[in-house]
Amino acid sequence: MNTPNQKRSRQTSGRPPRAAAYVRLSSWRGDDDPSTSPERQREACRAYCDARGWALDDALIFEDLNVSGGESGKRLDRPALKKARQQFAYVDKLVFLKIDRLARSVSDFSQLAEEAEAAGVDLVSVEDNLDLGTDVGKMVARLLSVFAQFELDQIRSRTRAGKARAKELGRWQGGWLPYGTKTEGGKLVRNDEEAAILRGAAELLQAGRSIAAASRMLERELPQRKGSTGFGVRGVRRILTSSTLVDVGVFTRAEHRWLKKRLEPTRSTGNRLEHLLSGILHCSCGAPMYGSANAGRGQYRCRDGISEHNRCPVGGTAIAAHLVEPYVIDAWMRDNEDHEETYTAPLNDFLLDEIAKLEHERDDLRARLAGLPVEEMPAAAERIRSVEGELEKLGQSPSAGLTVLRSTGRMMVDVWGEASIAERREMMRAWKPAITVLPGRGRGVRVPVEERVRL
Repeated sequence: MNTPNQKRSRQTSGRPPRAAAYVRLSSWRGDDDPSTSPERQREACRAYCDARGWALDDALIFEDLNVSGGESGKRLDRPALKKARQQFAYVDKLVFLKIDRLARSVSDFSQLAEEAEAAGVDLVSVEDNLDLGTDVGKMVARLLSVFAQFELDQIRSRTRAGKARAKELGRWQGGWLPYGTKTEGGKLVRNDEEAAILRGAAELLQAGRSIAAASRMLERELPQRKGSTGFGVRGVRRILTSSTLVDVGVFTRAEHRWLKKRLEPTRSTGNRLEHLLSGILHCSCGAPMYGSANAGRGQYRCRDGISEHNRCPVGGTAIAAHLVEPYVIDAWMRDNEDHEETYTAPLNDFLLDEIAKLEHERDDLRARLAGLPVEEMPAAAERIRSVEGELEKLGQSPSAGLTVLRSTGRMMVDVWGEASIAERREMMRAWKPAITVLPGRGRGVRVPVEERVRL
């Protein structure tokens, strides 16, 4: 990778500075999107580069469409942004419309800015008129990134408040519809037919039958539903321990507590399944670390440090499980506390659901319009027109072969609480495929876990 000095010599060699451009849109409505559409972002970046004599090739314009800048696990690993970062060795500038197109988090922006500076690349924001090749530009850009994160936090707060209000009103918030329930008038109620099947499976467990027996019964009696994890052990646990079943009267609270205890994941012993971070933790030499027992206490050790055929160049890193696991889990919880579990669904199904919701809202407003106070009528009429406009757009949306991420209606932290060790490891691997652990001693002093683990 080029150093800053190499970049300066390259720029003064008689050729114009080379630029790459980055475009991002969280929710793209198609080519007619009226706001920060991809085309508008591309043209703004081109015009900015032309005005300054920078060379911008179409092949170096990278676009992340329908990609959030604040989604955990994708904040700096967005597909197009990764490609743009891979060009740091060959370009002098990375141009984008605004700071919030690049990063919504102060820490993410700082990390990316440091990476670009180390490669000798200037980050340039068009509408903010900032060139991070200057000290003033760096200072102002960091201030703007603080506001971008503040805006993201506000969006999350409004989303939580909206969900809480919908729950207070007893309205279904959308997403994966739990077995044993159905919707009536926008509210979630008990589905008596499915409720009887769920109670039958619970009675099998209360009679001492196995989870496999309950699984076979559910698979035989219930239809496979979109968003369901199936009828394996994890599926049975999720279906029968949903707190929603208590809300709609399928189970009593006492029955729900018993089912959660009966279906609680058991920790394996004597094998690697008990060690949550096996294969995820990596020694600073690059080799994976696996769980082992040492004097009765669990720890993770570098594979090459214990292998007969390989030798770890840093001495075989090891770290206590009771120190590293809570630290990494706490970081996972912080990153995922506001995120819902999602699954991929055909866009056509998503459009049909959205159309049904909007039609219900429109019809409800029309029915109530005549009875509203005079001062509220204009706002209600305007909302009806807005809904009809959204319905018209949805009706014209292409859907064949396209998919969309949909929420299951469950928060990731709740999914974690009900998952087995193997399932938690997969969730952890999706978040951080590799976590580096540095050697544990320096100058005779034990190094704290937060200084050893690189997230």
